[in-house]
Amino acid sequence: MFAGDLVFLTHVPVLNGSIRGWLTVIDELGAISAQRAVPGHGSVSDWPGALVAQRRYLEKLATDVRTLVAPGKPITVAADTAAASERSRWKLFDDYNARNATAAFSETEWE
Repeated sequence: MFAGDLVFLTHVPVLNGSIRGWLTVIDELGAISAQRAVPGHGSVSDWPGALVAQRRYLEKLATDVRTLVAPGKPITVAADTAAASERSRWKLFDDYNARNATAAFSETEWE
């Protein structure tokens, strides 16, 4: 399966839309019968195992952001701290995670 930028391996996922939507799409993608996936970033991988790390990252990002939004923490705190526990697992984490956190925060603060 050619997954394009719906699947990232090694390179931290880049959130260009809805974090809730992407997590829903991951569930839908996981139901597709395939043996291998060609991600938008990373090597050809077994399917649906290719989704495991990405789902973990996006769920951690969403959880951390919700935890910060609830008591009214500012978006800058989310940019600095959300999903920080994932840093060692992803290439280009420091280049994209703050952007992902602010996008997730902007969506989540209106839930």
